[in-house]
Amino acid sequence: MLIMEKRIKWIIFLCLLAFIILMSCGDDDQHKTPLTVKIASLGHGATVTGIVSVSVSASDNVGVTKVEFYIDNILRCSGIVPCTYQWNTAAEVDGLYTVKARAYDEEAHSGEHSITVNVDNIADAIGWIGGAGNGWKTGTAPASGSDYQSFNLPSGVYVDSAGNIYVAEENNHRISKWDKNGNAIGWIGGGSNGWKTGTAPTSGSDYQSFNMPFDVYVDGAGIIYIADLFNHRISKWYGNGNAMGWIGGGSNGWKTSTAPTFGSDYQSFNFPKDLYIDGVGNIYVADSNNHRINKWKD
Repeated sequence: MLIMEKRIKWIIFLCLLAFIILMSCGDDDQHKTPLTVKIASLGHGATVTGIVSVSVSASDNVGVTKVEFYIDNILRCSGIVPCTYQWNTAAEVDGLYTVKARAYDEEAHSGEHSITVNVDNIADAIGWIGGAGNGWKTGTAPASGSDYQSFNLPSGVYVDSAGNIYVAEENNHRISKWDKNGNAIGWIGGGSNGWKTGTAPTSGSDYQSFNMPFDVYVDGAGIIYIADLFNHRISKWYGNGNAMGWIGGGSNGWKTSTAPTFGSDYQSFNFPKDLYIDGVGNIYVADSNNHRINKWKD
């Protein structure tokens, strides 16, 4: 009988021991899912500039409690996931930086992820176009020229969504167009429609000419607007190089007559220099000698 009781007690002890071991293994199994941390918005080796939004994600199976964000081991911010930091790289010295994220879970486990990025906020010169030839160049500045691949006193420039470059040339009395690779396409003006590749025209007052155009703007539909400085008007051309008309001259509407004289009424201009067209067709003009900004509805 005594032996039987000892056996029962021994069996109970072994069962309790097995239960404790099993529970202990269960706790360990709970952390078989590691704490993962990821800098999601930047890639290793990336070049960054300006303000960069850096986002950090972290997860495991017991719950992440805190995320810390470091740049070159200096703590910049901490918070909960998902964590985002607005990094103003312009405040840094250009060069390589180690970006690191560290996360902690409810049981004090931690994990981290780090990458290296290059901060580059210094503008790098690429080259220039003009000088009687195509392509971006890095030589010294050229002389003025009247051929279609040269400029003479360029004063305004606009780049459309396709990378085409439009240039208002005052002394060549034309609007030149170049593609993004630096190849001259042609120019408009000179008393007729179409893109041309001849030498620069003289100034003119008809609706297909310019007299020292100062600025150019191209809207989303490819319509070209020009501040025609000495003609005291805003000219409008289609993308195919055909003139539509001009506004100013003391009355409303697009006109195809010769250029007006300057005026001070609200429908006239006196040496308009700059212009902007918003998304709904409003035309804003810097009317320089009238000391005002004019607004017209296209």
